Amino acid sequence: MYIASRLNRIDSIKSLPVGVGREAYRMLEVGKEYESFNNDSAFAYFRNGYDLARVTDNMPLRLELKLRLIKSHIRNGFVKEGYDMFLAIPDDSIPDSMRSMYYNNAAEVFFQVCMVYLSKPPYNDLCNQYRHEYMKYIVPGSVEWELCEAQNFIRMGNYGAGVATAIEVMERAPDYSPEYARASYLAYYCYEQQDNKLNEQLYFISQTAISEVMGGCREGLALHSMGQLLYDYGDISRAHRYLSAAIDMSSMSDANRRAAPAVESLVLMERSFKDRG
Repeated sequence: MYIASRLNRIDSIKSLPVGVGREAYRMLEVGKEYESFNNDSAFAYFRNGYDLARVTDNMPLRLELKLRLIKSHIRNGFVKEGYDMFLAIPDDSIPDSMRSMYYNNAAEVFFQVCMVYLSKPPYNDLCNQYRHEYMKYIVPGSVEWELCEAQNFIRMGNYGAGVATAIEVMERAPDYSPEYARASYLAYYCYEQQDNKLNEQLYFISQTAISEVMGGCREGLALHSMGQLLYDYGDISRAHRYLSAAIDMSSMSDANRRAAPAVESLVLMERSFKDRG
């Protein structure tokens, strides 16, 4: 139902008549719809939209398309390319009216980079720097503010405060919204880093996995994490189902880089079954 609804929105945007000068906007809106649903398609629309916007004097449109294209590069595994593209944007060229969008995307870019190069400078330092800059442009106490605060606590190693703040966001955010999913993942991450309370880890990663499905995200990242967690816990049968689902979802979105770790885990699991036999 959720995927069908999103596809209907995409078809509606595509069918709207627009002039030549507005085609880049259409590319941006379609790409945003595809972003968590099919990153390969999002990448194509952001790239085409950016190519169209580059010949205009519309700085906000060019910047948003470029930032989203950078994030798509990173999600597709081209981390260094996306990182270099971001650093090529002169920070002092960003107008004050666009700083909020710029810093928000910058913080997300480096958060994604950190997921690949976990805890390695300068990525974590830059992510932290841009997140603090972004917080100057958002309302204190808002859901987005609290998410940034949770990440700040995690950055400092204060996992207890990170969990508490993430749970507060989950209570305020709409069920299975992107904000809810992000908060539940942060709570899971805090418990994972402490290497304890497996039940809490399972609960929060399951909430993230449900959000992937309910929100139309087809990359299967949380499903893979949950499958791996269940495997470590010894629940082989359920782990097999979750890893298989993660692979199926990744295949549907052509997110082959995302599917690879789940495939590797599944192969090792099935090999261990044979060895026992």
